[in-house]
Amino acid sequence: MITECAELKGAVEYWRGCFSKLAAIANRAIEDVPRMLTDAEIAMPIFNPPKAIEDFHGYYRKLEGEMKNIVARA
Repeated sequence: MITECAELKGAVEYWRGCFSKLAAIANRAIEDVPRMLTDAEIAMPIFNPPKAIEDFHGYYRKLEGEMKNIVARA
């Protein structure tokens, strides 16, 4: 019984560490994506950028808004 409790405690610590690392990656993305999108907007041609670029950019602007909403609710 004591051995099982020690094993469970070790598993909890392992998964807690994994979650913390994942949260750190997500937080960095939340910080980096808006800056990167702004840089991309500046670098895009003013007139007639390729449709694929516009679609990609629009998708990530939408994603950024969703991420901000999730963070605001947390």
